[in-house]
Amino acid sequence: MDRVLTAAEMRQCDRTAIESVGIPSFILMENAGRAVSEEIAKTVCGVADKHVLIIAGKGNNGGDGFVAARHLSNSGAMVTVALLADPGLLSGDALANYAILEHMAKNQENIRLLRVEPGNIKDLASLPHVDIIVDAILGTGFSGELLDPLKSAIQWINNQDAFVVAIDIPSAIDADTGRCTTAVRANLTVTMGLRKRGILLNEGRVHSGEIRVADISIPRFVFDQLDQGTFLISASDVALRLPRRPFNAHKHSVGKIFVLAGSPGFTGAAAMASMAAMRSGAGAVVLGIPKSLNSILEEKVTEVMTVPLSETSDGTLSLDAMTDMKPYLEWADVLLVGPGLSRNSETQDLVQKLVREINRPMILDADGLNAFAGKPEIFLQHAKVPIVITPHAGELSRLLGIPVDEIETHRIDVARATAKELDVVVLLKGAPSVVGIPSGDVYINSTGNPGMATAGAGDVLSGIIAALIGQGMKSEEAAFAGMYVHGAAGDRAASELGVRGMIATDILDRVPGVFMELDKHGEI
Repeated sequence: MDRVLTAAEMRQCDRTAIESVGIPSFILMENAGRAVSEEIAKTVCGVADKHVLIIAGKGNNGGDGFVAARHLSNSGAMVTVALLADPGLLSGDALANYAILEHMAKNQENIRLLRVEPGNIKDLASLPHVDIIVDAILGTGFSGELLDPLKSAIQWINNQDAFVVAIDIPSAIDADTGRCTTAVRANLTVTMGLRKRGILLNEGRVHSGEIRVADISIPRFVFDQLDQGTFLISASDVALRLPRRPFNAHKHSVGKIFVLAGSPGFTGAAAMASMAAMRSGAGAVVLGIPKSLNSILEEKVTEVMTVPLSETSDGTLSLDAMTDMKPYLEWADVLLVGPGLSRNSETQDLVQKLVREINRPMILDADGLNAFAGKPEIFLQHAKVPIVITPHAGELSRLLGIPVDEIETHRIDVARATAKELDVVVLLKGAPSVVGIPSGDVYINSTGNPGMATAGAGDVLSGIIAALIGQGMKSEEAAFAGMYVHGAAGDRAASELGVRGMIATDILDRVPGVFMELDKHGEI
């Protein structure tokens, strides 16, 4: 799995490479700048005779830009380096590389140095047409208020008709959260060593464009020594973990799922969750529903067995349903509780009772999770079985009492802390979805699209996860694998139907095709 780093973790790895491994910092900067120039040349099919503007700050990000300028000019590009600081403020490796450019500028016509004074952004506007702009202004160390000339330079970059390349991360994006106000909008981001959180989260995901990771020669073991991991999930990560169906499989050996779902007006949620489990390889699915809805669900689902259960006067599941469903709770390998279940107080009492007493792996989704709003301590009373919760930011806000914006800004940290505190697997849905596990590791999804913001999509996700647990996967692996499959199915739907018109059943219909491709991938 590919790690994803915070800015502090990347600085730690740089220090280890320099101080413990013995790689000079000048070499790391050289490798970074060369990688940027190579990725640019690869992307635009060569840089000869193209006009490249490198806008640099005074720090190491600027130093990477100075190295890139040298290599681009040597490849035949017409290069202008615009420094947004007094050259006297440069130091260390950045200063050394700038001095090299000064010598080159005296002897080569295709490289020019420009000092941009505060308030004189018109110096950039006076340049001839630029094909490529390289953002080497701030890098991962930015925090605080963005001031001139940096702010004006960034605004100027965003107004140009040029291909924009960011070094490490688009300038003014928070490297840990992806948040920004004014920031560079890049077509390509060449990030050093490993991906940074900020290029995958919030505004940073949009501002980063295509992301490429450059190997700057930091040994892999340096990254592996970090205390806890944040990882980006890929197809191979999922394919290698999917359970293989044995030749002698039968319906009771590949996952028996009991789904507790549905209430008046929400029969679709129960149907989609159940069918998603079937479409994801479960051998048998039993759907427990309020008895007045049984005839409706029998029409909606053919392969799923339905069980009418005791209900309240509102037509939702009652506490008496606990007795009705006892044989199925003992039969099942895994329980899925919550899709369309309602927030009726007695139904919520039933859900809490299940969590306290039933010794089966469990997925809590939607109203199965809302039953614990403001009472997360109940999770600590669970029957010491694996539990997966699948909240979106609003549901997690109700559970923990944390503002939604704080969850969205710090979704990796919140998922990690919640999983540790409640001893559950947390799949926090969103852009991107992330999975936190009690050990402290977090997994970021690499699939999914805005078209998946549609009613019922979460019900499909919960059914996929239930089926994977039922087939023998560990809860944490089932959560991140299910998250990936769900997003990949959504991507297929979006590519065929567009993001505006797709609905949850479009995602469901494409789940088998994703599994088929992953099974082929895992056989290679």
